[in-house]
Amino acid sequence: AAPLLPSLDDGKTPEEHKLIAAVNKKVNEQLSVARRGKNGKYNRLDDETRVKIAKKCLEVGPRNTSGFFRNKGLNLSESTIRSIKKSFCDAKKSQSTGDPTFQKKKRGRPLLV
Repeated sequence: AAPLLPSLDDGKTPEEHKLIAAVNKKVNEQLSVARRGKNGKYNRLDDETRVKIAKKCLEVGPRNTSGFFRNKGLNLSESTIRSIKKSFCDAKKSQSTGDPTFQKKKRGRPLLV
């Protein structure tokens, strides 16, 4: 809940009115900065996009790949691109023909049996 700020409706002098408005504005700015949303935008990439990213990384490297996909509106860090390339190369080694399919990584705590 937002704190109660001084009201501008009270009968005050113009100087007090300006001062209260300035203080209220600063307090609202600080409150909006203090509230945080999610830590970041997380991308759900389909297998086709992951294959494109991995192939581009093999051609030009992770840094240039990051810039290439950033221009297309997909903001990926270099470390994400490197991990996609690594999983692509691992899948390519395990499969002999065609484009490799990415295995979904098991996440979370293992189920108890």
